[in-house]
Amino acid sequence: MPRLNSRRVAPARTWQVPFVDVVVDTAGRGFDDVTATVDALLAGDVADVRVTLVGEWSRVTPGRHATIDDPALDVRLLHEHYRCEPRVRLTESEPETDPYVPFRLLLSPGLRPTRRMVRALTGAADREGAGLVRVRGSGGRTHFLRLERTAAFARARHLGVDAVDRDAAVAALWGVHVLDRAGVLVEDERDGGGPPKDWNRKMRRAERETTRWRTEAERWERRVRALTQGRGTWLLFLGLRR
Repeated sequence: MPRLNSRRVAPARTWQVPFVDVVVDTAGRGFDDVTATVDALLAGDVADVRVTLVGEWSRVTPGRHATIDDPALDVRLLHEHYRCEPRVRLTESEPETDPYVPFRLLLSPGLRPTRRMVRALTGAADREGAGLVRVRGSGGRTHFLRLERTAAFARARHLGVDAVDRDAAVAALWGVHVLDRAGVLVEDERDGGGPPKDWNRKMRRAERETTRWRTEAERWERRVRALTQGRGTWLLFLGLRR
């Protein structure tokens, strides 16, 4: 029973039927981008996820290979990195939606999830009763992220809606909810994330800490001078001579 509330209380548990199916298309993407996304997902506060990496895994063949000029280097590195991870599956094509898993999360490599991203997305879906949750500014291939409620898209398929119009049907039947990036994705300066919202408070706190430690350093400096009565210079000089 994937939606049994009592099982969600147990921390860091995984179950036969996961809470969220995650699909990441790794074709043509580098090792660093994929691992930045997948490793953050696996380290999130929702452990009950199943991650499917879609890629050209047939290119991983036995034998010796060049370490630098190998055109399949990223594929090999990813295969070796995740082949023993029980929550990760490696497939050549995108899998069919598992009807038993409550949610399906699709995102592109390079996005950096926060620790609570999965909880924020699924929580918004349940709170709003939405069939689809998107994140503002993540609509392209390189910044693609969406959470689908399995029941909503199953109903759309049952009604005979084709793939092109399925989002519109889900929006009409269940609704679509859009979240801001804050709390979902780690802001990157290269993406124009800008300063945090509470930068002013953090700066004032840092200034207070700086003043406190400067005062403390001056107090200890006065004590040292009073105790040594000018002998500190001679002790330093003798230490250097030795």
